[in-house]
Amino acid sequence: MGTLRHFDLKGLLDAYQCQVYLETLTGTGDNVLHAASFGFERLFSAETATEALNQARARLAGVPRAQLLYATREDVLKAVLPLVPAQLPILFWLDGHEPGPAYHQAKYGPGGNDALRPPLESLMAQLRQLRPRSRDVILVNGLRAYEDGPYADGAVPVPEHKLAFYDRNIDFVFRQFRHTHTIVRDYADDGYLALTPR
Repeated sequence: MGTLRHFDLKGLLDAYQCQVYLETLTGTGDNVLHAASFGFERLFSAETATEALNQARARLAGVPRAQLLYATREDVLKAVLPLVPAQLPILFWLDGHEPGPAYHQAKYGPGGNDALRPPLESLMAQLRQLRPRSRDVILVNGLRAYEDGPYADGAVPVPEHKLAFYDRNIDFVFRQFRHTHTIVRDYADDGYLALTPR
């Protein structure tokens, strides 16, 4: 499982002046709570597992800058991004996993919902469409769902291996961001991508 603590947030904020933090899966709030200890003016996070969201809200009750939304990943981007000026850099923490099996939500695989495929491609397309000229920092966890590699946590478990072998790649990331961002793979934990403005 990935963690935002893996990254040097202070270094990223100093280098790219990100003032807004937006994550696409709250869980019980570990990552947004960690981000709140840095200099972000506003923090946004989305979750559809009610139990997890309630825990996160309790943990972040003393952080008025943090807004935790009952929303899907796609819906939080649609709701928040039009409110943030394009010239104001955002630090994104995108979860590349399936939607919350740890919180008793739907899973991929037999009997699952094919609409709940690994979400990264649609999220990246949405970011490119809604923030075409931005200088955002984009951090992603769960890279092993998209391609093989020497991950510290091992290969993606077979039941979670929803993508066909010919779909397991991150070509879509390079197509959309190679001209504007430096893209770095990191094989720690279950894998990360870090996209920083050129």
